[in-house]
Amino acid sequence: MAAALLLLLLPLLSPLPGADAVSTLRETIVRTGASVTIPCHYEDKHKSRVKTWLLYDKWGKFNTLIRTDSPITDSDKVSISDDPAQGVFTVTMRGLETGDSGHYYCAVETEGPRTRDDRADLLIRVNADAGVPYVVNATVTGQIGGEVSVQCRYGNPYRSRQKQWCRSGDWSSCQKAGSPGTAGHGSVLITDHTAEGLFSVTVSGLRPEDQGWYWCDISDQQLPVYLKVTEATATATAAPTSQQTSSAVHTAPPAPTDKDSGGEGCEKHNANSLTELALNVLGKMTVFLLFLTCSVIAIGKIWKNRTAKQDAL
Repeated sequence: MAAALLLLLLPLLSPLPGADAVSTLRETIVRTGASVTIPCHYEDKHKSRVKTWLLYDKWGKFNTLIRTDSPITDSDKVSISDDPAQGVFTVTMRGLETGDSGHYYCAVETEGPRTRDDRADLLIRVNADAGVPYVVNATVTGQIGGEVSVQCRYGNPYRSRQKQWCRSGDWSSCQKAGSPGTAGHGSVLITDHTAEGLFSVTVSGLRPEDQGWYWCDISDQQLPVYLKVTEATATATAAPTSQQTSSAVHTAPPAPTDKDSGGEGCEKHNANSLTELALNVLGKMTVFLLFLTCSVIAIGKIWKNRTAKQDAL
């Protein structure tokens, strides 16, 4: 029984062939129902070779879950992508359940029937505990010369545990919380807010070389984070965007000039205005004179009648 158990654990206890040629996390923890993307780094000699994602099951067998030469599977639970330029292939596992916990391997197929694949193992633990550490944003983007902030949350059991920020695949790059330093060419500020259960990392002075995979390491559990560095965008001198152009279309059109409407039309418009004004004044004067004439006639009649009555007396 003991011999059988030792045989079962032998692949996990013995050094793996090509362990230095392929590297990845040691251990990570994932909340139930969540997803995780694992970066697998490899040497230049493996750029053109097939990469695989293996599960070491309880029966002591290696099961190939997905391959780069056959990335389409029956389900979308697992996907794989290779980036030879960066020397890394990534595996994404989605909707993880506790039954998905186990030992997995990043592997690269080697040539020759008697050679074993170069591979590196890691332990994935899936836990339903609400206090399981996690990264708020697994991908962060910053501009050249700018800065980015990474936030890693954790529960009470991890408040007093060690926290580190590491460049993926390079354990010598790890920096502990409270020890400002550098990562690549950028400056790094690492702060552990234990009262809030927040481990934050701010990387400033970004350069293109800073782009890549990193880890939030909390109590020897690595949480992968991808840092993307983009070109700095132009500010005030930038050409109008399509949105700005669209909004300009809806502004009020400029008032028409003489050239737009025609000078001859303006002269006709002025002449018509003067004619209308003269007719308006003439009409009012006519009405006034008519009223004045009627008033004079009425007063004359009244005066004539009064004079006739006086003569009769």
